[in-house]
Amino acid sequence: WYESPRIAADIADVRRIYGKLISAPGTSWSPSMAVLIDEQGSLASIAQKEAGRDFNAYHAMLASSGVPYGQFLADDVLADASALDGVRVVVWFGLRNGGDSVRKAFLARLKSRGVRVILPEELRHLTGRRLHGIALEAGAYVPCGKYGLQVDMNGNFISVHCLRTGHYDFVLPFKADVTNLKTGKRMPAMRSLTLDVTGGETRWYALNEIK
Repeated sequence: WYESPRIAADIADVRRIYGKLISAPGTSWSPSMAVLIDEQGSLASIAQKEAGRDFNAYHAMLASSGVPYGQFLADDVLADASALDGVRVVVWFGLRNGGDSVRKAFLARLKSRGVRVILPEELRHLTGRRLHGIALEAGAYVPCGKYGLQVDMNGNFISVHCLRTGHYDFVLPFKADVTNLKTGKRMPAMRSLTLDVTGGETRWYALNEIK
């Protein structure tokens, strides 16, 4: 099946687009929701076969929230918390029994800054729609007030996958020249995008921030 000319052409297009994106200069923008994966707690949970131990099971929920997020190892963030500058929501996977003294102190600092922290017990019962609402309430960057999109993005690129057919007003995190990477259409000096999309449809956009 992978020898189909159409599929081969699609793969070639993706490789071409990826090559351009990977060579683009970095930007200072980053999502304001972060997922921390605590290896120490996760490995212990796996060994003891606890409920909710598999982070992969949460990927669909995180994706369906429509909230862009960064993903980090908890140990890396504990060593250098600058990755969480500007973050309004932290989803902490694998934190067991409140964590050790270092983790408890870090958690207290996050909460003192007004960061909304979601710990494993709450995470087990969370839906994508509820996480979308939590992020809005916490003041995180949520591109669409309406639920129904999966959004993966950084300061150069947006991938939008439609979960629920409809009309969406997609607010950009900054003013930018936007290019539809499928059609090549260029949209200068945009602050938002109007999307009329059907379930299962995916769109890719390149961003060039205007400062």
